[in-house]
Amino acid sequence: MTLDYQAKQLTFVPTDFKPVDIIESMMAAMMAMEKPKPKVLAPAGMWGIVVDKKAGDDEAGVMIAEVLEHSAAARAGLKAGDRLLTLDDRWTDSVADCYAAAGYVEAGTQAVVKIKRDGEEKELTVKPQAGL
Repeated sequence: MTLDYQAKQLTFVPTDFKPVDIIESMMAAMMAMEKPKPKVLAPAGMWGIVVDKKAGDDEAGVMIAEVLEHSAAARAGLKAGDRLLTLDDRWTDSVADCYAAAGYVEAGTQAVVKIKRDGEEKELTVKPQAGL
């Protein structure tokens, strides 16, 4: 760029200079960092399961996608991959059914859950505690 004050003229001259895309290099550096999996606490007052029911899944119950460590569900023996059929004698054919059924169980009381694991139906007892 040239600036001629006397002629009151500004002239731009093209060059081959290409500035570095700093945002792209920052994003690449940030994405390359190893991110640890966040630790999820499982308070005693919670069941400690993550359930899922995929579209088109016509099988009875919901799939247990994850069981949190040291939770009531883990202590009862529930495992990821189990199919939760009933919770405290209430059907769990959808995720909403499962949450509703879990809401009826008072903390500190035992609830029988019926699951399907490896083609066999089993009954386990879960006891969510009050508080943390």
